[in-house]
Amino acid sequence: MGFYLWWSPPLYAQQPSAAPLFLPLVAAGGAGQPVETPQQSSIQLINQAVLAGQLTDEQGLIHQVQAVVGDPALPARYLGNDAGLDGSTVLAEVVAKFATLTPATQAQLQPYLLPPSAPGSWFAQQEANAAGIEETHQEWDTVATANGKVKVWYRTATASHGARAIAIARAIDQKVWPALTELMREPLPDCGATCHTGGGDSRIDIYLTNVRRSYTQPFTCCDGSSGFAVMRADASFPYIARALMYIIQYSYPIDSITEYRWLMHASAQYAMHYVYPAANEDPDYPARHQEHAKAGDFLYRTLYPLETVDDGHEFGAYLLFYWIDDPSTLPSVWEAATNPDSLAVINEQLYNGFQEMWPKFAVDNWNREPVDYYKRNDDLAIGPETIEDFEMNEAGIEEFVIDIPHLTSYYFRFTFPNRSLKRITVFNPIAGAGDPTGALWAIMKIDGTWRAPQDWSDRSYEIFCRDEPNQNLEELIIVLANSEWQDREHVVKTDMGSVRVSPDCGGLLTGTFTVRDAGQTTMPSGARGDYERTTVVNVRLRYVEEENEYWDAGSSYTHSGSVYAEGREVNTGELGYVIEWTESGSGEFTQDGTQIKGSVYYGDEPGEQDGTWVGSIIRLHKSGRTTYYPSEFVVPIEADENTTLLCNDPTGVRGVRNENGVFDMTCSAEWSNDSGSGRLTVTGSLRLE
Repeated sequence: MGFYLWWSPPLYAQQPSAAPLFLPLVAAGGAGQPVETPQQSSIQLINQAVLAGQLTDEQGLIHQVQAVVGDPALPARYLGNDAGLDGSTVLAEVVAKFATLTPATQAQLQPYLLPPSAPGSWFAQQEANAAGIEETHQEWDTVATANGKVKVWYRTATASHGARAIAIARAIDQKVWPALTELMREPLPDCGATCHTGGGDSRIDIYLTNVRRSYTQPFTCCDGSSGFAVMRADASFPYIARALMYIIQYSYPIDSITEYRWLMHASAQYAMHYVYPAANEDPDYPARHQEHAKAGDFLYRTLYPLETVDDGHEFGAYLLFYWIDDPSTLPSVWEAATNPDSLAVINEQLYNGFQEMWPKFAVDNWNREPVDYYKRNDDLAIGPETIEDFEMNEAGIEEFVIDIPHLTSYYFRFTFPNRSLKRITVFNPIAGAGDPTGALWAIMKIDGTWRAPQDWSDRSYEIFCRDEPNQNLEELIIVLANSEWQDREHVVKTDMGSVRVSPDCGGLLTGTFTVRDAGQTTMPSGARGDYERTTVVNVRLRYVEEENEYWDAGSSYTHSGSVYAEGREVNTGELGYVIEWTESGSGEFTQDGTQIKGSVYYGDEPGEQDGTWVGSIIRLHKSGRTTYYPSEFVVPIEADENTTLLCNDPTGVRGVRNENGVFDMTCSAEWSNDSGSGRLTVTGSLRLE
């Protein structure tokens, strides 16, 4: 059995001179990737019709505006689920494109671009139509914030809106304005009495009225502008914060609405959390963590690139800013928004860029133990679904082929309930793909405990023998990610990945050998020296079929030794210095620089003995001093070093199998010259189990 997944890009509506607008709800949603909402939004339905050729681009734009304001002229087939969504970038796109639209489209859109209180606005027309007259004068009143920066408009005919305007103005004064302007900057003053959209003065205008989606609208695009907001009267304080964040964003020059659309929504959604990180402090509409409403649109759609715009995913992308955990990133991003590549701007803000941080972000997005960052810190309990779950109850292999688009991630789960299956091997297709943007991380549950994630991107395979300590793998989450951001068509294509389980862990090579090394010297000057070292290696190696070698399965060592050396004047024999230290070391072969592995070879010719080889590097500590004479000045010696154990082989120690079937590790090597002599011996034996 196996799972095969090739990347098929989502359908998108190509806007004139625009980047793709991804619509994952239109295309196949991706295996195992549920969507958050049971119904498509109005914008998604309209974009689907544009993509299918049922609407022109301009017709689609008109219908999008109608969907935002709640115009009953919108055909019912395009009416979707718009709960909690914002229409700001729809109106911003109209402002940006207005001069390029046909006169007929301009005339049809013009009333929507006027503030609700303005004569001739769509809102005024709707009231006139309801009254059966050509035009009516709407009665509006305002509540000004104490800081003199904002006016909240409301219809006097709706008494409850007046009380709500007072509450919103107070929230702006006390919380929203100070928080966002300290983080970012103050929004630009609006056009005031000099234009028909300025509300009569330079204060920012917020209109409370009956509208399908709250939205903001810039006066111009995209060289730095102010704007106004049209809000549902039931919009709670975090949504007011989101609206003000949009208006602040308009003050920054940007390359284009199309390129920065996803980022506008992501950072505005983050502003909801930044100002109201838990309770919304709204007595009329109390709630907690209202930004969470769109988190699932990102976490349930990790198969789609970060910059995807689908009227959902871009709001949920606020999680990137939450994960970065540095609010100062936001002003830095918007100060650089004239860059034609929004991903380049984000890359600059990430420590070591997407290359290092995107896989780590993908791991934390799993949001389950032990990487439940969002759950522990922000009470967000959801996380991505797996592409496929494999329960491996029998010996065999499960295969998967993965193609990973840029800035995406997805997840596989493997469980191993059958304890009689002793050996688990994970073959990593990323390691051999030759693409540095691909990454594979592992989250492991061993002996009932989730362990810290590990980066396996450069490891061809990982082997677990469940009888060994800390290797009883019970559950494995594989996280795959592609950190490429410059090439938006890039896909990491890999060879076959697989997980194999079998009942036998493979044979063991066990035993003990001891290496002793001693010698002494005496120079003509009378200077003498001697050394003595002993290392005992307790070998426990397990056969790894994939490498035809025996790898460490709990080996350990102990080491002790001493060194003494003198330096004397050649002619007089006067003592100049003495160097002396002791050596010590012990532990398993898991310390930095240590290593042990082995092999067994079999005699093919008559009389040729079977043999074994063990290569080992130990780590030891030297402690002592150098004393200089006659001053007796002392220089301490404290140092760590790695040493390779060698005898009868340039890379290790060899042994031969005797008549008892045991590998005899006996070996000796001697040296001697006019100054002294030394002898190295190896004793001990190993056996196969």
